[in-house]
Amino acid sequence: MKRKAYSMSLACALLLFLTACQASPSTEVTPTPEPVPSSTPISSEPPADDDDTRYFFGGTFLGSWSNGQWFSADENSFTVGELFNQTYYDVWGDPLGTARFYVGEGPGEFPNLKRTAELLEPFGILEGDDFIMRLPGQLTGEAAALTVPNYSFTAIFDGQNHIFTSNVPLTRPSMQWADPVLSAEEIAQALESVNIHYKDPIRADRTAWLCDIDGDSQDEYLELVQLPRDENYYAILAPGDPIFYAFLLRDDEQISVVTSRFFPYTDDLTAQFHASDVDIWDLDGDGICEIIFCDGEWEGGSYKAFSRIDGTWAQVLCGIFGT
Repeated sequence: MKRKAYSMSLACALLLFLTACQASPSTEVTPTPEPVPSSTPISSEPPADDDDTRYFFGGTFLGSWSNGQWFSADENSFTVGELFNQTYYDVWGDPLGTARFYVGEGPGEFPNLKRTAELLEPFGILEGDDFIMRLPGQLTGEAAALTVPNYSFTAIFDGQNHIFTSNVPLTRPSMQWADPVLSAEEIAQALESVNIHYKDPIRADRTAWLCDIDGDSQDEYLELVQLPRDENYYAILAPGDPIFYAFLLRDDEQISVVTSRFFPYTDDLTAQFHASDVDIWDLDGDGICEIIFCDGEWEGGSYKAFSRIDGTWAQVLCGIFGT
């Protein structure tokens, strides 16, 4: 009997050893591929009327598209509860689990900071002048009703300042750098059409992209033209030069100005501004991409989104930031 039990134990041990050998993981590790932004064709179907999509660009709150209308961060009141009651997603479509925003003194501060901290404390973590909360936020009562500052409200998601975040995963067509191709005459004519008199367009700083803005599967040509900059990023001005930027769009050989800004010649450094961080997204789901960029000023600026409405480009969202 003992011999039989010993034989069975030996057999079981051998079986376990063989199973462990077969289950041993391979030492070869497959590297995780780098994510790339989605290039899924943008939808031509507008969202349902009850959709409420909110956007952050460069960490700054831009506003939302809700019930067929634009609501800009610089013109409307949003509450902390409605802003963070959903998960947000990065440009890859991956969910972001936490949001951090400033509740201290300074630009864009909440009114009554002490009371704000008391209301928020049960729903997250106060870390110095920052409040950290999980997404979606479970805020209730007075905490949920806190009004988000219209000026300089920024949020850091998962500890990173993502260039673009939304509470709905969005896709956009590819946006590729391109060599500037517009002639000096074409640039001068486009600038003159918006009353910008720049005597020597060939001196301008020019950045260009190829991107399918209107969803017709054909790339349009987008060029940003503005003053050149020195090594300290000050505008290089000749006497009489305006301070300006202009976005020029060529579609079917027609050149139009999406938006522009200019100021007459001045030696006042605080009057300087420039455009940067250009991106495109179909924010309202109509198949035509909005153009988003940073309008940087001397000590601040704004993130703006322009949409083509009835054939004309107009500013629809704006989040102001500063020091």
